[in-house]
Amino acid sequence: MPSQVYSRPIAGLLFALMGGILCGSHFKGHVLGAVLVICVSAIRTGYRIWRRQAGRWAPIILFTALGYASIQPWVSPRIPADHIHSFSDETRWQVAGVVDSHPRDFTYRKRFILLADTLKYKNAAYRVKGKIRVTVRGRGPEIARGDRVAFRSRLRRPRNFNNPGAFDYQRYMAFKNIWRTAYTRGDRLRVVQKDRTTDLSDRLGQSRRAMAALIESAGRGPSTAVLKALVIGDRAGLSSELRDRFNRAGVGHILAISGLHIGIVAAVSFFLFQRLLRLMRPLLWKAWTHKGAAIVSLVPVCFYGLISGMSPSTQRAVIMVCAFLLTFVVERERDALNILALAAFIILIVSPPSFFSISFQLSFMAVLSILYGMSCWQTRSVDKDPAGFGMTFQVRRKLTAFFLVSVFAICGTLPLVMTYFNQISLIGLLANFLIVPLVGFGVIPCGLLALFVYPISNQLALVGVKICLFVLDMALVLITRLADLPFAALKTFTPSVLETLCYYLLGWALLRLLNSRTTVAEANSLPEHQLDAGPGASSAWYTRGMTVFKRLLFRLMVAGRWVSAKLAGKESAIVGLGVILVLVIDAGYWLSQRSSLAGFDGSMRYSQPLK
Repeated sequence: MPSQVYSRPIAGLLFALMGGILCGSHFKGHVLGAVLVICVSAIRTGYRIWRRQAGRWAPIILFTALGYASIQPWVSPRIPADHIHSFSDETRWQVAGVVDSHPRDFTYRKRFILLADTLKYKNAAYRVKGKIRVTVRGRGPEIARGDRVAFRSRLRRPRNFNNPGAFDYQRYMAFKNIWRTAYTRGDRLRVVQKDRTTDLSDRLGQSRRAMAALIESAGRGPSTAVLKALVIGDRAGLSSELRDRFNRAGVGHILAISGLHIGIVAAVSFFLFQRLLRLMRPLLWKAWTHKGAAIVSLVPVCFYGLISGMSPSTQRAVIMVCAFLLTFVVERERDALNILALAAFIILIVSPPSFFSISFQLSFMAVLSILYGMSCWQTRSVDKDPAGFGMTFQVRRKLTAFFLVSVFAICGTLPLVMTYFNQISLIGLLANFLIVPLVGFGVIPCGLLALFVYPISNQLALVGVKICLFVLDMALVLITRLADLPFAALKTFTPSVLETLCYYLLGWALLRLLNSRTTVAEANSLPEHQLDAGPGASSAWYTRGMTVFKRLLFRLMVAGRWVSAKLAGKESAIVGLGVILVLVIDAGYWLSQRSSLAGFDGSMRYSQPLK
């Protein structure tokens, strides 16, 4: 492979792994063939490494086959005869088993995962295996993870909605190895035996419940449920109406614990530990304060990730922050895109079904769009302060950067939001500009401080919680007014895979076009005698041509959507042709620019390597 690919080797292997997982979800059962490919490509890769030769296609093929094989236990599982999947749906069974998850309390119900071991009907009893998602309506006995419970209920198969493009709930449950659901009343649920043992998960659950009780003691209402979601990742108390308001306003992402939360914990921890380690003279003399602070900061970062529930977005943030901190230890250059690829790579290795998680897709696509888009903007922006602006220029630059972060995040996740929610917010940029600073720099730091102070002083933590609730009340009033606007959100269609691919290719091409226009502008500003072959004319021609072409292509995509509807749902050839043309034009533009810039001599004032 070209050297440019190996500048970020994890990214190439990640795409190969994701491609294998995607192929494995559609073409099932060819495990032996995948194992054969893995063996051959692994031997080929090992031989290349032993001969100190550059790897080409063998590592890509290896990880593609690994991705294919890793998803097979979920898409084509081998279900034994004594599994609950084999028992009738219509029979009212007496179910017994062990609670396998921490119960989640909702307004009028609670939900937990049961590891079933016994089914009884009349005088017959069966030993079984498998997980059941149990929903308990009404108030029932207090249960915890590890308790043995019993109840009577029918076992239902998870079913999808009949709406086209709706969420595949059945596949979602299968990826969690849950093949049956059960519903019962609280007065029919019996605790047969209480669990007396405690492990790390139980202790973390107790800490989460204690912090939730502290928040609820400060007041009850929508702001309390939002604060529990922001601090400990407990979103069970969020009503569907409240979630819809956040989604209509375009700020639903702040309800998920992500990089903002983990980043605050890491930054504060690193600053405090660095100050403390500076008091130790041996570490200060050896310049180990940065390394020591980075290592010690891993503890609160991982602890907060565990106590917040470790959702896919939290996992991504924890891995990225930990990798970023470890760069201080190994003294390596920090590449954000490579660290992001590493986080996704680790998550998919541990749990391949996470690739199909909505949280995983939205989280990584948002961060990828922000990183790539901001890198393009920083390349175009002028680092030097124009004369006469001073502090005004710096403020304007930071406000522009903050605004562009929201723009890139919204644009990067737009097809996914349309696919899963069939709704886009028209006021998302305004709402993010108003709400994110209020919540991100006010509520979250104060809430996290209350979380870490709680073991030391309950009263001090309670004061911090009340301050958070006061700020959240103001934020919720603003969100409600924005969400109630008649033009706040727009119902959309469900884009196809080809249309989604075309959208991202166009976005990538446009960002490259913006960078190339900067290159062309600076190249054309050079004196004519400093240009070898006159790249200005050629590059400018390509720039103008690509601009016109991509505007035309966008209109063809709209027309192609209309043609697709007229063809009874078949994909339009115009869209596919547009994708091919974008790639061809971009390749031609890249080659022309590379050949024209190659003639610049050492006296040129503009020198920027092509990426």
